[in-house]
Amino acid sequence: MGKYILKRILIAIPVLIGITLIDYAIMCLAGSPLEMLKGPRISDAALQAKEIAAGLDKPLIVQYFVWLWQLLQGNLGYSMKSYEPVSAMIGSHIGPTLLLMGASLTLSLLIAVPAGIYSAVKQYSKGGGMNTLGMDGSVADTIRHMVLPVTVLAVSLAGSNIRYIRSSFLEILQQDYLRTARAKGIGYKRVIWKHAMRNALLPIVTVI
Repeated sequence: MGKYILKRILIAIPVLIGITLIDYAIMCLAGSPLEMLKGPRISDAALQAKEIAAGLDKPLIVQYFVWLWQLLQGNLGYSMKSYEPVSAMIGSHIGPTLLLMGASLTLSLLIAVPAGIYSAVKQYSKGGGMNTLGMDGSVADTIRHMVLPVTVLAVSLAGSNIRYIRSSFLEILQQDYLRTARAKGIGYKRVIWKHAMRNALLPIVTVI
């Protein structure tokens, strides 16, 4: 197992390098990051000085290797907007992200491994397939077999739909007419389910 894991890691290295090449090429095609600084307050000379300081005046292949070397040293540069170190910005969010993703991955494996083994061992049993083998496929039999796959698909789809619904409702909840309705003494539940729901459903229906 140790040799297999090491082999997979070694295979991943050229893949990651290829990803950085493609990613850097796409960023370069998008244009220079100095474009966002252009304006009446900044002269062309100042922009040119920043370009030289950032190494953007060099050929793309040279820029890439300079960027890769800095990346391997942990230097991700500074944000053009907030002027904060990018590594610090990522570092402030990576802890909760790793905790959430790690816990989710662990829980999914605890469910997937035994469920996958069971579905293979019990290939032609009531626990596998859409209908019991040899049965005529009655409604009740189909429903019993659909409980697990429907639950899995529903939970996976719910995550993305929750984000859309949340964004839609947050936008609606800031509207003046809702504050007016609440100021008139209309109950909170009525404001949500009658007034907010009607307008919030429009983008949700589009997503569905």
